[in-house]
Amino acid sequence: MNAIRKGAESVLNIGVAPENSSGDVADVYLYSLNRCIELTAAAVAARMLLPGEPMPSVGDIGHSAKFASLVCKSPEAVEKLIKLAEQMADDLLRPTAMC
Repeated sequence: MNAIRKGAESVLNIGVAPENSSGDVADVYLYSLNRCIELTAAAVAARMLLPGEPMPSVGDIGHSAKFASLVCKSPEAVEKLIKLAEQMADDLLRPTAMC
């Protein structure tokens, strides 16, 4: 939990503002997307490997939404970024789950 908080605080210190370089903004976006992928991967793996629909982790969902909101302005955009992260996690895990 502390690692998440420290990572989020360091990203928020950069911020997405016009005076920041495009590299800094790209770092914030990449960090947010990677964290969303990591947080959604557990649920994606559970759906792949366990029968039925698994119980979602409320904490992971909340953290994913907070990381997505660093780079998204609307709730719809946050939802779409999380869906993208879920699809990317599925793409990364699918070859492993099929072995």
